[in-house]
Amino acid sequence: MRFNARVRAKRPNIRVTDARTPLVGAIATIATISAFGFLPPVPAFECVALGAFAAAVTVFDVSRFRIPDALNAAGVLAGVAAATAHVPGSSAASAAMFAVARASCAALTALVVRVGYRKARGREGLGLGDVKLAAVAGAWLDPFSALMAVEVAAVSAIFVALACARFRPARLSPSMKIPFGAYFAPAIWLTWVAARWA
Repeated sequence: MRFNARVRAKRPNIRVTDARTPLVGAIATIATISAFGFLPPVPAFECVALGAFAAAVTVFDVSRFRIPDALNAAGVLAGVAAATAHVPGSSAASAAMFAVARASCAALTALVVRVGYRKARGREGLGLGDVKLAAVAGAWLDPFSALMAVEVAAVSAIFVALACARFRPARLSPSMKIPFGAYFAPAIWLTWVAARWA
């Protein structure tokens, strides 16, 4: 989610020495240990895969204000595959079709929001990468959970923006850019985990 168009200028490549890299690695390690400690093997692999996806999206969006198409495509395909992993073989095709339908509806909804905001405010409010990330949410989550993920991401983004404004008041403005994918992707993962452990 952004309040203006993303800057198209080249951004520095992500380096393994980036200060965020050890943190992402630590979170991924903890998630992996937790997943295999509390979940059966198949859901544990799904948990790790979705967690790794969320970490990658976070690093890319924070560093470059963009989410690679290949990463979103991999997230959707993994979600469709996960949807078929817990149903009998005869129902796998139906489960995959429902996952694709959910992904399509979620992306279309996000696209409508993007276009509507641009027409109403005269500037971009949601990037195409975030629209495609909504498809990932649809592939992995049921509609109610996907909406919950959006709410968690939005509240988290607003909280961080206000916290930054507390220490850097000059940074808070209607045109402030927010890497929404960095909040949305982890929210997708957390919502999926909450649904599994509920």
